[in-house]
Amino acid sequence: MGKGRYKLPLETKQNKGTLRQSRDADKGFDAPKLDATKSISTMTELEQKWFDSMYNILEPTGVLKESDLYSLELLAKSRATMEMCDEKIRVEGLTHLITTRDGSSEKKSPYHQIYMDAFNIFSQLSAKFGMTPSDRGRIAKPKSDEDDESDLSKLLRERNE
Repeated sequence: MGKGRYKLPLETKQNKGTLRQSRDADKGFDAPKLDATKSISTMTELEQKWFDSMYNILEPTGVLKESDLYSLELLAKSRATMEMCDEKIRVEGLTHLITTRDGSSEKKSPYHQIYMDAFNIFSQLSAKFGMTPSDRGRIAKPKSDEDDESDLSKLLRERNE
């Protein structure tokens, strides 16, 4: 059956003078070279602080790759958003008064919902980076020759000898 529109052979197009260079030809996509010491995009000072902090925690574990820096940036931004909302809630309170036709009533602060949204993003991403004890067990760490036997295994083996 049909596979879409009929395409003229390249030779025919060239003979007719309608052959155009492909838009994608010879346009390799060069991903930007990432440096963890610089922000990937425009980050606030607070977001950069959290990014640096989380990078310093995760980098020694061996699970962090250069391609993970974008996700780490989202993790830092969500944590910074949580901190900003927490400060607003501390200053303004969890609820505020609104005036309606029926009188005044209390309404939950919109910063609470923003905080919860950022918390959900933070929770999901931190689990993927293995930042909780249960998640660390699920992440495969690159194994080196020195890691063949864990410290606990060595201790138990020496104790049994």
